Amino acid sequence: MGYNPAMILTEAPIRTPEQQLAAMQKYNISNLEIYTENQEIFEELPARFIDDILAAYHTSYMRVLALGLESTEVPKAVALTEFPQAKIIITRSREIFKTFYFNIKLFDSLPDWVTCYVNFGRGIYVMYLPSADKRSTGITIDESAHEFNHITIANILELPVEFLLKQWDSWLREYAAVSINQAQPDGWLAAEIASRENQEIPTLLGIKERSIFGFDSRPPEQNIAYQYCVIVGNELGNAIKAKRYPSYIANRVPPQYAIFALTQEAYHSQKEFSELIAELSIDMLEVEQQARLRHGLPPITSDSI
Repeated sequence: MGYNPAMILTEAPIRTPEQQLAAMQKYNISNLEIYTENQEIFEELPARFIDDILAAYHTSYMRVLALGLESTEVPKAVALTEFPQAKIIITRSREIFKTFYFNIKLFDSLPDWVTCYVNFGRGIYVMYLPSADKRSTGITIDESAHEFNHITIANILELPVEFLLKQWDSWLREYAAVSINQAQPDGWLAAEIASRENQEIPTLLGIKERSIFGFDSRPPEQNIAYQYCVIVGNELGNAIKAKRYPSYIANRVPPQYAIFALTQEAYHSQKEFSELIAELSIDMLEVEQQARLRHGLPPITSDSI
């Protein structure tokens, strides 16, 4: 193709996430900083949009705190005035929705149902709202609270989001969010796998190499890979409780909080989370095998990946 000066004048410049955010209009409402491409999008939001997004944001905190209501070891409440500001991008542009995704190369493989996510490193909730349909806010509490939890857990634990991003593998980050908002009861995973013809059973290594959606493209509450993260995460939390926090067992502290507490220890001792796991003589393959045994799944073999 030959040189065409007109193309330089008409093609939109490629913006970095920071440049895109700076170009958007900002609205401050309660604990929210809402960013849109223009005022029209903000004015055309469904009537209950702000109420629903605030409900999801506050729910993401309350569900974490509710995990500790049976225990004296964890915080009980947080005043609404103490909620940090949440940055939320609402866009009708698929390209802007793509701009803030943590890995542009993986964006095009996302299932169609994914219309919101959190950019973990930047602490931004991004929502794709392609139409001005005022009959629906496009928000479900469980899904939105799940995404907010990727950020709010760090706030509650008083840890930098960047630290969790480095210390927790992707499966463990998803465990924290799904176990709090969308976990299925015991027995569901084995039954769901058995009901799906030729369904491959996930492994942590497989999830790391192929992602959650390499095993199942459905939303978390229906997705066997997300639910697999839940059973292995619970097994890990219980192993940490037994070896590091025996008082948590007596006080009925849930497994998530054992993982949270050890992560805080890692931060304050300037150690790696994986290093503390090793110091407790916890072998992750054994944890995974035990989780599979407990939930009626076959053991991992050399052919499992």
